[in-house]
Amino acid sequence: MKITHTSENNVSSRTENIAGFRFGMLIAERLIEVRRAPSGSPYAVWRFLCDCGKARDARAAEVKRGSIVSCGCQSVNAYDDLSGKVFGYWNVIEGVESRSGATLFKCECRCGVTKSVRATHLKSGASTNCGCQRTGKLAASRRTHGKSETREFRIWLLMIDRCRNPNNKRFHSYGGRGILVCEEWAKSFSVFLADMGESPSPHHSIDRKNNNLGYFPSNCRWATAREQARNTRRNRMVEFQGKTITLVEAVEKAGANYGTVKWRLNHGVPPEAAIRK
Repeated sequence: MKITHTSENNVSSRTENIAGFRFGMLIAERLIEVRRAPSGSPYAVWRFLCDCGKARDARAAEVKRGSIVSCGCQSVNAYDDLSGKVFGYWNVIEGVESRSGATLFKCECRCGVTKSVRATHLKSGASTNCGCQRTGKLAASRRTHGKSETREFRIWLLMIDRCRNPNNKRFHSYGGRGILVCEEWAKSFSVFLADMGESPSPHHSIDRKNNNLGYFPSNCRWATAREQARNTRRNRMVEFQGKTITLVEAVEKAGANYGTVKWRLNHGVPPEAAIRK
């Protein structure tokens, strides 16, 4: 098994920086290393500090999905606290008494309705709201802040949904691969708007500067479709004139032919030599 080591201050660009985030009884302290599974897929191993005072190294993915909730002092069945998490339109407040063996949590919908919901229904996506999406209650409640018809509000809703709702068709590219929305933004549109400001134009949408990290103030910007197209995981990055930029940007700066430059790179020509007219 191939292991790629990394230092505490050099978080791999292929992993999300979860330092300081809480998962059950565990708080992520620092990235230990990035390993490769037999399939070749990379996965991150983090050091977590448990509420009991002990430390544990574990796969970030296992901790985030709730397979590991402590250093071992508590089992998953004994401690599976969803408090503070968001599932669709539900904000989980606290656990309540179990009924007929089912674990229930007190949840507040974005429309303001409070209800007890089964943990299994929250995790599976079977319950994502109180029913307001069918009755129109949510639309009525949004009128209070006066921003429900703005592009920024729709962008905020879609951002959270693709990261939190397993039923979203784009979930596999976002929440499914560990892309998270910071709690401050997930809980409040007002905070999101204060941090990001209004979209500069109808052609701008939210864009993550590092596509392997989640949605939080320092990693997000308003960008046009063209700017976002240059900032995808599929883009080829090269060192050019002392900077790491996309191959497209480098070719444009040099006034070169993209196809010619790509052929040169594929045949082993160094970037500085390949990116020329």
